[in-house]
Amino acid sequence: MLDLGIQPEIPTHAWRLFVDGEVDNPTTWKWGEFTDLPKTTLTTDIHCVTAWSRYDNKWEGVSARDLLAIVRPQGASPGT
Repeated sequence: MLDLGIQPEIPTHAWRLFVDGEVDNPTTWKWGEFTDLPKTTLTTDIHCVTAWSRYDNKWEGVSARDLLAIVRPQGASPGT
């Protein structure tokens, strides 16, 4: 994990993700509900403009595409 050395303590019982506004299906997930969503695993390379690269980074979690399919942003074309 790359960070600034500061990781806030957020108790999972208090964690919520709210997605509302211009969506057809406003949704709130609690921690357990969110972590139960289907996961996507990707392996990608990172190339920085300062001339370094990091190869074969494994990412796993709920994809933004899957979240958007659930909340259905208004005015979005299907599949975007």
